[in-house]
Amino acid sequence: MSERIGIVVNNESNGMARVVTDRSSACGGCHSGPSKCHGCLTASTKLESEVINPINAGVGDVVRISISPAALFKGAALMYLLPVASLILGAVGGLWLGGLWGWSSGASVVGGLAGLALGFWAVARIGRSRGLRIQMTPTITAIVTPSGRSTEPLHGSCCG
Repeated sequence: MSERIGIVVNNESNGMARVVTDRSSACGGCHSGPSKCHGCLTASTKLESEVINPINAGVGDVVRISISPAALFKGAALMYLLPVASLILGAVGGLWLGGLWGWSSGASVVGGLAGLALGFWAVARIGRSRGLRIQMTPTITAIVTPSGRSTEPLHGSCCG
């Protein structure tokens, strides 16, 4: 399971939260220690994401967010494999049609470009579906350090 550490910056009424995480691995390379844990998340490498908040983490809480490997693989397949597969199918289809109609191999290039465009259109179309977006949205799984309480993390240091 892919996990990151972040800070809740906003709670939304629909059970979602906005969380700021480090763009690289969760506080990767940060040596500030648990008492200064938030410093690594305020740099210019921060990334703000909308995540599911089933545990009602509050604004300012340092949280652990995760996404399942199945969702990661599904997203990778959608974003990378679908356009490549459509490019290849378009090129083969263009070559076949070009051979039937007596065109040169330029038909393969045109078919490949058409297939690639169709693949990107399909990715955009499928990516807008609500069900798929919910499946691929990270979820807050634990509160590492609650806001307004002790600076000692509950489950280890986020910068650690």
